[in-house]
Amino acid sequence: MFQPNENVSSLGAKPPSRDLGGGCWDCHAPVARNDVNLKPRAKDAEKLLARSMHQLSLEERDQALHDLHGVIDLVEESQEFLDAKLFDMDQAFEKVASNHPYSLAKSLSIKYVSDLRLQFLRAESYNPENAVERLLRFLEAKLEIWGERKLAKDLELDDFSEDDMKAFKSGYAMLLDEKDRSGRVVLYLGATEDVSLDSRRRIFFYLCSLAAKDVENQKRGLVVIKSSIGQRNFFAERMLKVVVLLNCIPIKLRGIHCCYDSPFVHGVINASTFIMKRKDLVRLRFHYGSLLEAFYNLMGYGIVGIIPVGNDGKIKREIMKQWIRRRLAEEGSQPQEIETVVPNPEDVLLGRGKKVQSFPGNLKFREEIESNRHTYDMSSKFEKSVMIEIVLRRVKDTGGRFLQHGASGYFEVDDDVARKKISHAWRNLRASETRAFVPLKEGSVPTHLKRNMNELLLFPNPIDDFSRTFSLKRTKF
Repeated sequence: MFQPNENVSSLGAKPPSRDLGGGCWDCHAPVARNDVNLKPRAKDAEKLLARSMHQLSLEERDQALHDLHGVIDLVEESQEFLDAKLFDMDQAFEKVASNHPYSLAKSLSIKYVSDLRLQFLRAESYNPENAVERLLRFLEAKLEIWGERKLAKDLELDDFSEDDMKAFKSGYAMLLDEKDRSGRVVLYLGATEDVSLDSRRRIFFYLCSLAAKDVENQKRGLVVIKSSIGQRNFFAERMLKVVVLLNCIPIKLRGIHCCYDSPFVHGVINASTFIMKRKDLVRLRFHYGSLLEAFYNLMGYGIVGIIPVGNDGKIKREIMKQWIRRRLAEEGSQPQEIETVVPNPEDVLLGRGKKVQSFPGNLKFREEIESNRHTYDMSSKFEKSVMIEIVLRRVKDTGGRFLQHGASGYFEVDDDVARKKISHAWRNLRASETRAFVPLKEGSVPTHLKRNMNELLLFPNPIDDFSRTFSLKRTKF
């Protein structure tokens, strides 16, 4: 659904096939450092950058250089000025097709869409038409990456998968706590080869959206530092898919700095320049050399001593863990208006204790979980998500709800929390069975047979008892 913006004609159309340093345009394979056929063209990106700068007006060139070096002239925002710009945006939104994600987001939360307008207006230097186009691209990308459930909601760390959080904790990316000398917020993307494309896109989208929540950041903009120092395999598709998102982030991009220490990364960099918009391309700079040399180069752009990274080019783990803990605390402390309810026998109560576990709805829920535990354990990740959805629908179809006890009583949690409850119930059941299993004494059976015997004891008759087509055993709710 989400497609990269067409570049201006001066940059040319996307070529059907282009050398990415050993691959094609949609290459999934890494670019090997020792590929004998690799012929990096070190000057391609610089030539394109120079040509793009030449095609700008003198005023546009000055503005690009000011943005890169942190020379920012803040616009005085009077209420009359903002009202006039927002009115022009609303007029443009009336022409949007009814099947566009914008219409869906507006139907889910008018307030959410309305609050976005000012972010994108500032991101596009108060140009209403460009702001509307950028916001529409943002909603298209958000629907593709996060789905309808999060289309009209703020993103939080709880929305990430286990793989996403693993990538976060590895030090792949972070919004730096300290801003640069011009007050610009800095997004650092470290060198890594083991983070999936989906995780990269979700993390980048989340961090840019998070940065845009601060009004001062909206005015002063964002600087992105991408480090590939120490990296020896370069995945073309992963980089290109993230670069495309630059066209829709809800904050003004002041500069992009690519730091690398291998000439073999040039093929990937060259490809990325062909899908960047001209206004982003002229704010792109390359820094070749060691990590220390790159940091010295960044000092010339106002980015001084604020990057807490180790020798591997990643955010230090302790710094990363502290940042995650702060974010979880801040997101968990946000006040929410909740409506308390009285539990009925079909409800499932979240929490611990004998009272909760003996509640009628919880007993039925546990019976449903236990009767299908082997099917769940043998299923793929996608199949597990389908099973979770089936259980959720069954509870709701009988008038049941998933309820959490708060300060003023029970309240209904959203479906995402309910899905986590269902998933945890299956995992906890498996863990309790594992703990209850007493291992055989050493020497009582050959070592190579122990694992098979344990699996048979834990999962008897796995083939005969369970269907692979989601014919879950049904518990009457």
